[in-house]
Amino acid sequence: MKSKIIKGLIFCLAGYLILFSGKLVYNLVWFEQSDGMVFQPGNSYYSGKIPARNNYITELAVNEMGISLEQKYEKIAELYSTTADFEKEKKNIFERIFKYTAVVQSENTVENNNTRNMNLVIGIDPDKFSEFVDDLKQSIPIDNLSITKTDKTKEYREMLASKNSLEKMRNSLMALKSKSGDIDEFIKLEEKILSIEQQIQTMGVNLGQFDSEKSLSTVKISLQEISSRQPMALNYICEAAGWACMIYSVLVIIGLCTALTVFLGFVIYEKAKKTLVK
Repeated sequence: MKSKIIKGLIFCLAGYLILFSGKLVYNLVWFEQSDGMVFQPGNSYYSGKIPARNNYITELAVNEMGISLEQKYEKIAELYSTTADFEKEKKNIFERIFKYTAVVQSENTVENNNTRNMNLVIGIDPDKFSEFVDDLKQSIPIDNLSITKTDKTKEYREMLASKNSLEKMRNSLMALKSKSGDIDEFIKLEEKILSIEQQIQTMGVNLGQFDSEKSLSTVKISLQEISSRQPMALNYICEAAGWACMIYSVLVIIGLCTALTVFLGFVIYEKAKKTLVK
């Protein structure tokens, strides 16, 4: 009898340890995979969350015929950093921004689960771009860094052509205002002119970002605060123990209820069988 009780306790303990070990391994593996993985190139941290003007660079390029042409580029550096000392690294970043007279075009800080995530969009003089990025690499821990340079000359020329077309259309419609017509036609004409004026203004704002006197490169920084590894691992152990206890209790209750249901069903069946025999 005593040996059966011991075997039963060992069986119960083994079941609990299996649940505990499985949950603990899952927690630790997830922690290792997620540590720093928040910042992967391709995750859109800035789209829809941090509105900021687009920055462009104007450069003069000489074609095969020796003619100088104005080229428009967009140059962006994206830096992703994780740190346990959030305030220190934040201070280091802003010291570099001040040092290179850069412009913070957008700042967004979010606190979640007692950790903070700061996203910055910075405009920097193209001549200081490389030095600024190199200084940041030496000043804060960098998990991922990507630099892209995209030719925007075609896009600029298409926008300029669209603006010229809209201006010609507006001038043509303005000329129609001097002609006679009924009031409804005049109102529709005014509405059409107003709509075109709004499009021209929007196009003018977008083209203004290409202004060579305002040439800027973009640096996007995402700084994520993380907890130290040891307390996190301890938390995962405690969580695994509590989870295993809860699941094991539920399984035991389900097992007892199932056994009781089967037992009662068997008793009822036996009684019914005896009654039918009589």
